[in-house]
Amino acid sequence: MIQLIIAENKPHHLVHFLTELAQQFQAYYQKENIIDENDLARTEQKILLVKGTKTVLKIGLKLGGISAPNKM
Repeated sequence: MIQLIIAENKPHHLVHFLTELAQQFQAYYQKENIIDENDLARTEQKILLVKGTKTVLKIGLKLGGISAPNKM
């Protein structure tokens, strides 16, 4: 994504990407139980997905010069 933005000189692609990611994650989060005490391996996978999404959003917002709250 970053290479595309640089190559085409179109920073709005970053905002569209982050918006789409946030929307898809929100839909996933609403339908999935992240913590399942009966399946700890699956819970760990889902927590890694949450953390990964957080990292991508945080870095993307920083690259775009967009501030975000530390906590919601």
